Amino acid sequence: MSLPAVFLFSNYVENFWSSPPPLVDWSGVPTLVLGVILIVVLVTVLVSRAADKQSTTLPGPQALPFLGTRWLFWRRYKMNKLHEAYEDMFRRYGLVFAETTPGGAAVVSIAERTALETVLRAPAKRPYRPPTEIVQVYRRSKPDRYASTGLVNEQGERWYHLRKHLTGELTSPSTIQGFLPNLNNICDDFLDLLDSCRKADGTVLAFDQLTNRMGLESVCGLMLGSRLG
Repeated sequence: MSLPAVFLFSNYVENFWSSPPPLVDWSGVPTLVLGVILIVVLVTVLVSRAADKQSTTLPGPQALPFLGTRWLFWRRYKMNKLHEAYEDMFRRYGLVFAETTPGGAAVVSIAERTALETVLRAPAKRPYRPPTEIVQVYRRSKPDRYASTGLVNEQGERWYHLRKHLTGELTSPSTIQGFLPNLNNICDDFLDLLDSCRKADGTVLAFDQLTNRMGLESVCGLMLGSRLG
């Protein structure tokens, strides 16, 4: 190696080792972030346990932070077999049990007749029902098209206002009579479809898909006044 090259290399090494430290030391950031995450998880667990003790004493599956009891449908149950899932939960936890949503709200499932009758007969002039959030967001973003988020998604006074003015028209015998002929035709066609799909042993394959088609046909008949097929 030539003398100028040796000089440049030695000068580079000297500058490298003698360079000043950076203005900000980022080496401790990952540890700090991990510590913050652990603190948040710990606080969430403590708050959820305190809320569980205060809110309900009903039996039910164990809730996890941020997930509630939805983890059951990732491991134990399947979303396309909800009837089997709730049959198993009623067997495990009894005829009245509580689940927890990811937001921390309790959802009570009832299969006991007297308890269900008590709930249905309880006076609730302005009940709260979890709305369909995507519909809420969309309708609120289009105020030129929608005056409200709809009877299904509104709460409180606005829901009561809509219910008061719409229920009479929607549930009147004349309104129902107007839809009955079309719905009866759809039901008759559905029975014919089941009969044509029935195997020799009486079973019907893909029954859920057939009922989905029937449901779509019924909705179009009610909303659009026409048949799809």
